[in-house]
Amino acid sequence: MDIKKFVLSYYKNAKNNFHVEKLSNPTEAQNLHEHPYFQVYYMIKGSIEHFVEKGKATLVAGDVFILPPSVPHYIKVIDKNSEFYSISFMQEFLKSGESENKLIADFLYYLTTATEGNIQPKFAIPHADTLFCQTIFNRINLEFYEGKSGSEELIRECVNSLLTLFARIYFEQKQVSIDFEANTSSVLHCLEYIKNHLDEDVSLNDMAKKSAMSKSNFCKVFYSVAGKSFKEFVNSSRIEKATELIEKGENFTSVCRICGYNDFSTFFRNFRKYTGLSPTEFKKRLK
Repeated sequence: MDIKKFVLSYYKNAKNNFHVEKLSNPTEAQNLHEHPYFQVYYMIKGSIEHFVEKGKATLVAGDVFILPPSVPHYIKVIDKNSEFYSISFMQEFLKSGESENKLIADFLYYLTTATEGNIQPKFAIPHADTLFCQTIFNRINLEFYEGKSGSEELIRECVNSLLTLFARIYFEQKQVSIDFEANTSSVLHCLEYIKNHLDEDVSLNDMAKKSAMSKSNFCKVFYSVAGKSFKEFVNSSRIEKATELIEKGENFTSVCRICGYNDFSTFFRNFRKYTGLSPTEFKKRLK
């Protein structure tokens, strides 16, 4: 397969060694390609497969992958409703930020020289840092397309903040090479099953049996694919569904039933945990 070579000027609106966009189904990225700049993908929702020279990884909401220059790769969109941010930048874009931040400098050096091709195709953002990442990516996108005075400086500071966090997560996880288990596809089916059966009592034991894995191995693979524990994924999926239903005008009784809650108090507690609002407060903000 021929390797297509991209440069930043490929993006008509690229600015000063930097580009950002929100993607849903990037056809060009699904062909094998490489480029002379760093690229950061951050999953907003859905699922894609990311292929690099020595393996592949499945990315879901909250996952990140960072590629150094000149690494052949491509992606495959699994879920047509997938959305993710793509940030592309030449190393010069960071300017003083890189020289002042040793963690970022070490991180970029490691990615470009020390991995010897064993690029980690993804890592999961801890739940506690998800809101921070989403906020920063949204801000970068806003500044880039509005182009107001000082936007480049703000974008640079935001990128440095993200890279600092990513570097810390990357080095802490110490997963330079990922074991791409065949069980990944089984877990992906479980993710889809859970989202389609939120009104049922979906248990960890049942899902492990469906996947023909031991409970401990299933939990390990599940976390590597979903970026969160089984319980956390089920709860967050239920609340995500609940917010969609409330936005459509469903009453709370129906929402509880459809999302698998037998009592309102548990629903209320989990809703506040994941959204920071009570269901009533959330509904009022829609008006």
